[in-house]
Amino acid sequence: MDKVTEVIPVLPVPLVCTVIKDARKPLSRLEIKARCHSLLADFAAQGVYVHMPREDEDYAVENGLRTLILRHLVIEDEGGKFTMKPEEKPLVTYYANSIAHLRKATKKSTRKKTTKKS
Repeated sequence: MDKVTEVIPVLPVPLVCTVIKDARKPLSRLEIKARCHSLLADFAAQGVYVHMPREDEDYAVENGLRTLILRHLVIEDEGGKFTMKPEEKPLVTYYANSIAHLRKATKKSTRKKTTKKS
């Protein structure tokens, strides 16, 4: 599995799906970008391969969000907040799960670093 992890990149759609799935409330575009940037920083610290269209994080997040809207998996409310369509939760979860193992590795590594400092 480690060898698979090394070659499977983090893509914009699973990245945004992870943020949307984890959200407890609808998120603004800015909140989605901030949470995606935080995840990307964690992945970069671990050396995880991230496919970055145009080498631009903002563009990658916009691309992922736009794709989800076009696929009718995510909707924007009147206030400009985004949430997944409840009936699409299985598919959003499927996409998010494609990078879930990378998040677990990041959390374990962070805990190890924290315990070393104590």
